[in-house]
Amino acid sequence: MAKAFARQTKLKNVVGRSEYISDNQRQEHIVLHSQENMIHSWNEYADYEKQNKKNKEENIQGREIIIALPNELDQDREKLKEIVDDYSFNLLGDNRDFEYAVHWNKEKTNLHAHIIYSERERQKKEPKRYKRDYYYNYEEGKMSSKKDPEAVITKHKGDIKYDKEGEIEYTDQFSKKDTQFKSREYNEKIKEQLAETLNKHDFKSRVFDSRIELPQAKLYKGASKDYKDKVSQSNKARREYNKEIVNAVDEKLMPMTIAIMRKESIMKSVKEENSKTKSISSRGIEIIKESVQEVKVYIREKLEIIKEAFKPTPLELEIKSLEDRTDEKIKNLSLSIAENKAEMNNIFERASAMREQRDQLPLYKEEEKQVKVHEDIIKSYEQMNREIRYVKGELKELEADYKKLKFYEIFKEKPLSIKHDKLKNELEVLENKVESININKHKSTRKNLQSKINRVKNKRNKLYSEERQAYNKMDRLEESNEDHEKEIEKLVSSLKEKIFELKNPELVEKRKEEKTSMREKIASAKTKAKERNEETKGKPKFSIEELQKNKKEIDRKQKLSKKKTRKGGISR
Repeated sequence: MAKAFARQTKLKNVVGRSEYISDNQRQEHIVLHSQENMIHSWNEYADYEKQNKKNKEENIQGREIIIALPNELDQDREKLKEIVDDYSFNLLGDNRDFEYAVHWNKEKTNLHAHIIYSERERQKKEPKRYKRDYYYNYEEGKMSSKKDPEAVITKHKGDIKYDKEGEIEYTDQFSKKDTQFKSREYNEKIKEQLAETLNKHDFKSRVFDSRIELPQAKLYKGASKDYKDKVSQSNKARREYNKEIVNAVDEKLMPMTIAIMRKESIMKSVKEENSKTKSISSRGIEIIKESVQEVKVYIREKLEIIKEAFKPTPLELEIKSLEDRTDEKIKNLSLSIAENKAEMNNIFERASAMREQRDQLPLYKEEEKQVKVHEDIIKSYEQMNREIRYVKGELKELEADYKKLKFYEIFKEKPLSIKHDKLKNELEVLENKVESININKHKSTRKNLQSKINRVKNKRNKLYSEERQAYNKMDRLEESNEDHEKEIEKLVSSLKEKIFELKNPELVEKRKEEKTSMREKIASAKTKAKERNEETKGKPKFSIEELQKNKKEIDRKQKLSKKKTRKGGISR
């Protein structure tokens, strides 16, 4: 996790600094430059600060924040701009002028941004107004109060102010300076805001925690090579220590109090060693390296303890295996259900499209009426042809009868002549009607119309058939889903039962014993019943009626024997 680096400085020449960070000749690698949020120029701010200075010392004209950015953002300029804008607006608000430029260093190892901003907010320039009523005593020639009976009100509350030359006085276009920017809390805030912004955009970042992290040793101008080497070694060891200790605290492997005490102890030991040489000592560097190893050992030991504490038992492993297998089956079934549902939706859409297509087909009711008319004409035509054949047959028979008659008999058979004329007339009428009908045209028209109607009917039937097949398939898929859901319920129920059996083996064994004893009792009862049946097999079986008859017969015989004994006794 990268450390959120941010620091700010005061600017007494804001115009020069703005020109410097945006000058391609003085900056080697300018990645991005933006003045989109600038309403007023830095010259306006510089002039305002010069006009409003309270003493000989020059006013601070603005401030600059420098922030470190992830190097990979150079590949995505849109995201880079979004992050810098997000950071600037969250930190400074949208009513303050700011400008920023993103640079690489010479070696292209450090992408960073310079943000120049004003401590003053923009204000709307408006005429100044009196905040209260003003009174003047002309007799005494001085300002007075409301209580003075001789005082006259000269300026009302809300009236526009004018200067000595009679010009309207206006409010400043810039607000007073915000004092938060020079506080120590704000220096921490710029780091916290940077970490928050980077984390929001998926770049893990954190703020330096001075309670537990070791500060970096600083270089000074003109330092010797030996000193530079030792600073480099010390800072490398400190960075490694900071990484390990922050990880230990974040993962809750080491309490914060122990980390704080450890840092204080290291700093004390390093300070003592450095004071001996009055410089960065080799022993001081070794102490930091040893501390890194101590933290690593501490983390390993803690992880071993946690691992042992949370080591699963054979029972837990078996339950986990059961759950995993069941979850895999349920997952496959759920996937199948989802696929079936998706297919059902597609089928329903296709079926709906077929229905719409079927509904849009023409009904051809008028055409069917026309076909009926043509069919009636054709039937009439055929009927008339049959009648013509019949009339011709009648005429033929009649003419044959004429030929049989003698000359003088013809005059006598007047009815035959009348019938002949009548048939001739009827034949003529029928033939005229038949000739007036263009039967080929009617047949052709009927055929074309019928073909047209049949094509639509066939199309409608085909669509209806496909629609029915689609709905049948949907029904089958729905039944399949219901089966899958029942199977899932069975799997869940079976899993719970198996887990219960694994967790309560004694109770399960007791239940098995109870079932076994119950089976034995049932088997014993069946055996006894079988034995009793076999014992009663050889004995005669009597019905209730037979027993009652036998009893009556026995009673009758006993009564007769008693009577005989009585008679025998009297005769003696």
